[in-house]
Amino acid sequence: MEQVLIPFNGNVFTFINETRGLALFLILLIEESGVPMPIPGDFLILYSGSVLISIFEIISTFIGVLIGAVLGSTFLFTISRHIGRPIIYKFGKYVLFPKKRLQKIEKFFHRHSHDAVLFGRFLPGMRVIISLVAGIMGMKYKDFIGQVALATTVWATGLIIIGKYFGNRWENFSSYIERFGYAFVLFFIIGAYLVFKRSKATNK
Repeated sequence: MEQVLIPFNGNVFTFINETRGLALFLILLIEESGVPMPIPGDFLILYSGSVLISIFEIISTFIGVLIGAVLGSTFLFTISRHIGRPIIYKFGKYVLFPKKRLQKIEKFFHRHSHDAVLFGRFLPGMRVIISLVAGIMGMKYKDFIGQVALATTVWATGLIIIGKYFGNRWENFSSYIERFGYAFVLFFIIGAYLVFKRSKATNK
């Protein structure tokens, strides 16, 4: 499976092989904090699933992913809330986001914040963006972190199981992930547009 993933220093795979949950904890902590990774955490979770043996390794890996994602997203949420929010409200008018428009966006976000955070975290590359937006829009932390924990529980469990049972056939399975991943993104965009259109009609 390593050979199929994006070319990367083999040390990361050695680190996962030797430490399991600790490696995934650190990787997700860094990635969810907003630091770009050469290989997305999703693929590394899939890889870890393919090399897990005992139930203890599976549980410890899941816990490592969950805690890393929660702490990393908490850090990014806090930074965007206390730094990003004031900056956006102060300088947003210079980049097509006057205060009145920001207030409308914030009102819309709060109306759909739970769904946005929950489903947004299933989209590739959206987890960091969702944490930033939730912080800037002033979402309550307990609501935010609850959705993060729920979404992480679902996708981490799914990726570990997929890696465990399909790891040896990764070349065939990866094409399906890519195909359905794009389809999911398309459905999410269409759904978001319909929700926005309905909300706009309701406000009228």
